[in-house]
Amino acid sequence: MLRRLADSIIVLWGWRRVAVAFVAGLVSTLALAPWHVVPVLWLTLPVFVWLLDGAAAADDGRASPWISAAIGWCFGFGYFLGGLWWLALPVAARGGPWIVAAPLMPLVAAAVLAVFWGAAAALARAAWTEDGRRVVVLAVAMTAAEWLRHAVVPLPWHAFGNTLAPIPVMMQSLAIVGPWGLTAIAVVIFAAPATLLSGEGWRAPASRRVAVVAAALLVLHVAGGAIRLAVDAPATSTAAVRIVQPAAVAEPGTTTSQAALDRLLDLSGETAVTAPALIVWPQASLPTALTRDARALAAIAALVSPGAALITGARRPDVTGGEGRPFRSLFIVDDAGEVRGAFDQARFVPVLETWPAFLPGAGLSFASGTGRRALSLPDGREIVPLVGLEGVAPASPAETEGAPAWQVNVADDSLLGAVAAGQNLHQARLRAVAFGHPVIRAANSGVSAVVDARGRLVGRSVFGATGTVDVMLSEAVTTPYARYGDIAAALAILMVATAVIFATGGRRRD
Repeated sequence: MLRRLADSIIVLWGWRRVAVAFVAGLVSTLALAPWHVVPVLWLTLPVFVWLLDGAAAADDGRASPWISAAIGWCFGFGYFLGGLWWLALPVAARGGPWIVAAPLMPLVAAAVLAVFWGAAAALARAAWTEDGRRVVVLAVAMTAAEWLRHAVVPLPWHAFGNTLAPIPVMMQSLAIVGPWGLTAIAVVIFAAPATLLSGEGWRAPASRRVAVVAAALLVLHVAGGAIRLAVDAPATSTAAVRIVQPAAVAEPGTTTSQAALDRLLDLSGETAVTAPALIVWPQASLPTALTRDARALAAIAALVSPGAALITGARRPDVTGGEGRPFRSLFIVDDAGEVRGAFDQARFVPVLETWPAFLPGAGLSFASGTGRRALSLPDGREIVPLVGLEGVAPASPAETEGAPAWQVNVADDSLLGAVAAGQNLHQARLRAVAFGHPVIRAANSGVSAVVDARGRLVGRSVFGATGTVDVMLSEAVTTPYARYGDIAAALAILMVATAVIFATGGRRRD
């Protein structure tokens, strides 16, 4: 029955082929956070491969790359539309005519991101084969496309490798191969059944080898993660951390400014079992230009224990005499009420975080900072500062140079909704595993959380709730990915790609 299904998909034509590609991509989003229905990919990825089989067989060599690109684009469009539908929510929240325009945001975003998957499908067609090697070809092409997508487009969600990391035991491979190596592994694992249910199937030696490799990769991925969690545990907890989640956005200059500050102080001052060495306030919760507000700094000094510190997100006015746009910043304030360090957000997601100048409307446009650098706490520990959606993006190891103890992300997901907040938290967990740095994520309306170096939740809040998260946090650990970056994954993918290209020979379809 399954072979008949495969044959029926391969021979699809016209709008039916396009519709099946779109639906397969849309269903694939069930594997993403917060649902994590991962087994669905053993259905949808083979469908993607069979559709590409049909494109490779149906037309001459000049036409089929374009048909393959169309299939890849439709699959990607469904995948990104299903994963990013919530992009309409913050646009609709602006009110007025933007309510009508809101549905365009996820449609345009999905259409742009799907171009990279269309290019991957067209690239894979150049070395497509009749047997299992085509799965490896597709994995290499998809990995290259995903790396390029995240390098070019400022929409940092849903790298395909994320689907293979729903729980901590399945996240640990990130510490070795990073997000792009995991993408290649995920494509091979989920697309492998296509090679056994079409063509010569198990009779083809290459198909058998790919199926065995896929099974071995899955076993190593899960078993290796279990061993790492059991044997290579993070260091003993060394610092008490309190995250404050006020669940209220405070606008500067409003009559509620003092009430918002009092709210933060009251939540921060609640009795704790251990006096926190670090208190973290989220983005958009402090309604003042902190460096110019002596009253707020004095209140923080009275709150913070000796030797401790408070980290907060706040706007910083432009004092350079430039365009006058404010910065979205992270500040470290010590027990004397002095600002010990600051970082200005360097990367933004357009529309969601900063309003592009070419678009009409009253959205606020922020100036961009000059780049990533570690900041020091009063006790000598260093942190990697992350503002807003910077804490969601798969980062390069260059952003975590030195020996930082933690990544600290001050964010505001209040307009994005509960689904997006869950996705943002999951991607923060993946960052923690890849770099070995525990993540402190303070989000205005949630989900605030502390994640250890293995991706495990030490403590978390509920979306939309008011309160605090109090935990004891461990130190960072060293990972191969933090030390060597994408070099190991790139070399492995390059070797596999070279072997496949030289092995295709006359077996490639023309």
